[in-house]
Amino acid sequence: MLLHDSWAGNLSPLSAEEITEHHELNLQVLASLKKHLGILVLCTIFFVTGLLRLNDLSLYSPDSTRYLIWGNSLAHGDGFLDTTQPEPDRTVMHAPLYSVLIAPVEYFFPLSLTAVKIWTLCFGIMALVLMYLYLNRSVGSLFALAGVLLLACNPLIFIYSTEVLSEAPFIALMLFILLMVEQLSAHHQSKMLLVLLSFSVGTIGLLREVGVALVIAVVMYLLLKNQFQKGLVVFFVALLLLGVWYFRNHVLVGFAPGSQADNVSMVLEHIVTPPDAPIVNEFALRMWLSFKEYFVNIGGMLFYPLFATHQLNIVVDHSSLYDFLRSIFFYGKFIIVLIVLPLLIVGMYQDFKTSTTALVRCLFSILVMIFIFVYPIHDIRFLAPLLPMMIYYCVNWAKRYFTRRSETAAISKTRYPLVLAMILMMPNVYVLQNIIKNNLAYERSPIDYYQHIRQLPRYPAIFGQPWSFVGKWIQDNLPQDIIIASPVKDLAVVVGERKVLELNPGIPLPTFESLIRDNGIDYILAPIRWQDMKAYELLMTESNRFWFEPVYRVANLVLLKIHSHFRESQAAQHSQPEDTSHSFAVSALLRKGRKELLNEQYQVAAQTLTQAVALDPLSIEVVHQCIISHAMAQDRTNATLYFQRLITLPQAGMYLPLARNHIRLMERLDESQSVKSPEMHAVKTFEIALQYWKFGYYRRARSLMNSTLARDSTYFNGLLWGFHFNYQLGDMGTAKVYLKHLKGIDSLNQIVRAFDAFILYRDSLERIQDPIHRSRIHLNMARLNRTIELNEEALDEAERALGENHQNSDAMLFMAGLFEQKGRLRVARDAYREVLHLQPENSFALARVDSIRVQLQAQ
Repeated sequence: MLLHDSWAGNLSPLSAEEITEHHELNLQVLASLKKHLGILVLCTIFFVTGLLRLNDLSLYSPDSTRYLIWGNSLAHGDGFLDTTQPEPDRTVMHAPLYSVLIAPVEYFFPLSLTAVKIWTLCFGIMALVLMYLYLNRSVGSLFALAGVLLLACNPLIFIYSTEVLSEAPFIALMLFILLMVEQLSAHHQSKMLLVLLSFSVGTIGLLREVGVALVIAVVMYLLLKNQFQKGLVVFFVALLLLGVWYFRNHVLVGFAPGSQADNVSMVLEHIVTPPDAPIVNEFALRMWLSFKEYFVNIGGMLFYPLFATHQLNIVVDHSSLYDFLRSIFFYGKFIIVLIVLPLLIVGMYQDFKTSTTALVRCLFSILVMIFIFVYPIHDIRFLAPLLPMMIYYCVNWAKRYFTRRSETAAISKTRYPLVLAMILMMPNVYVLQNIIKNNLAYERSPIDYYQHIRQLPRYPAIFGQPWSFVGKWIQDNLPQDIIIASPVKDLAVVVGERKVLELNPGIPLPTFESLIRDNGIDYILAPIRWQDMKAYELLMTESNRFWFEPVYRVANLVLLKIHSHFRESQAAQHSQPEDTSHSFAVSALLRKGRKELLNEQYQVAAQTLTQAVALDPLSIEVVHQCIISHAMAQDRTNATLYFQRLITLPQAGMYLPLARNHIRLMERLDESQSVKSPEMHAVKTFEIALQYWKFGYYRRARSLMNSTLARDSTYFNGLLWGFHFNYQLGDMGTAKVYLKHLKGIDSLNQIVRAFDAFILYRDSLERIQDPIHRSRIHLNMARLNRTIELNEEALDEAERALGENHQNSDAMLFMAGLFEQKGRLRVARDAYREVLHLQPENSFALARVDSIRVQLQAQ
């Protein structure tokens, strides 16, 4: 082409030397392509197979959906803002950088799960290329390709590269930093390398919190190598970037009461030890529990993760070959550890002998393990950054081992390492093809695939949750202004402008009911989690304030409409309890144990729920209920044992606070038994009973209070709550006994007089049949409850007033005012609008609606 152009007069003629140089350059390029063809082919295969694994589902919720929502908000100039909730929220509980990385994609494809997954897959390929470059420096291209093959065929890397998760970008940035350290050690004076390294190290802690381990490792390496200036530059850049984010998150924005704290805050909480225990004891016990849980994986089974954990349950294979492989790895996992662990240790030792940057890798690996062991939540996902380090040490050992022997020196020049890597990865390849095959079947027809796999004894729950189907039904059939509660955030991105409240299934019953009412929730999504148990099932069954009407189901996603027990007559409650006579063994035991627990049969409940755990030891809900039953039975040993098991279960974080509080109540109750003073015993018992009441164990609270009445009848505060507990549970006889004691102490007390009025009103309701009159009585009781600061009970009575008379605008105004007092402006506005529907000219309601609109706009 160049000669042709020169003949045409377009270019000056080339000399023979220039032609030779161009020819040599072309040969070098071709040789380089041939030498590195393997990594190009491997990346191509990884990308194509990754595309085949894409779907509309997320393995990790709510993490993936939160990233998606924040990325979309950033893409459209709103900063970190979640507008999918009833109240907009700027709280960010995860490291923020991944959302920044996916924002450009969401500018063109808003809230597109598929587009962001493809973008994340590109980061996965980047990680493979960087791993290849990193290994190539020390072991050559062939061993480097073998190492990358181990990484690419690992199901963790493949799965996380096709999810909306930060693991793939984190590993890519981690390897880039390690490469920069290598370059900087060879070119000490390069300012550009220092700038790149400083910025990269400063940002990795914003991609995942565990990235701080690499910050510490790099800074310590530079300082120990007497490169103090560079070490301080890297340290202060990282400190500045992390400090700015901490200031934004904790000072400028903060965390709303009851919201999930960030990961750093969770580390400093007392999870496995009492609140007054030294934090060192807390860390030590966590590290021991984590070591027992993670040892097999870190020792070698991380190379075959899906054979070592049930967490990533997306394999549907009941073939004899798969069962054989599972058996091999189950019984042979310790053999793998005995082989791999020494290789890792020897590889690390050899690394120190041959590399000046070995300290960075060693420090990083150790610090990552410490951080993982200290973190109270267990998840195999946290181990992903260790996998490249494990591969590095094993490949480093293999290279040194083969090249040391003269008789096998030629091995390093053959394809033997690559063939060996392929053989080692065959079990993983088999699993990956199964994952892709199942995903393609799901993509062809989600419902048909669900109907097929639901016949199996066990199947991945994720394939029973076709979010796009339920989202389409909601958009086609439900109004725009409704609020939906859901245990997972995936629903928020498929329902259009409708708001979704992420509602934790592990919260106590009173909190569950308050959140429904205070947020004006209209519908609740209750996915069937396992067997035939729905999320929230126990809470919905035990609720006295609401009943739940199924309106739509697709696969394992069940949508229910929420109704007030107080505002709607029994005749309207046409839904019947579900028939559970043919329930699966575990769910039947769970329901039975829960009933026994509420009926105060604590020993029996503990036995029942222990049986359920034996049948399904991986069910978070079953283990959680087992802990509560043993704690209420005052069985400290088993309660602690099952709590330690709960900690090790993946994604159990939402259940830990309540389970931990039950154990502490058990300990406090034990301590109260040894108190000699009747007065102090009454005080301590009251404090414990009040906590049980707040947790929804009403009979337990009443029994504890009643047990102290005979021993001490002078503790005024305890008598007040003793009356309240018995009155709310309908035990008027015992409530009147408490009232008699209260009157004897202080008959003029405002609360005592209110209680006396409650008894009179209750007697009147038994005689009066006129709904208008009954409605006025309930409203008077609501006002009394409000004066003594029993706001939830006040709302109950106001709803009962509306149940008797739907036209009672005073009751609506009362509820609106109380919601406004509680800061629930949107729900208060809707209540005022109800008043205006009955009385369009009500000036007070009009004024309050206008005022609330201004307040909401200012938020």
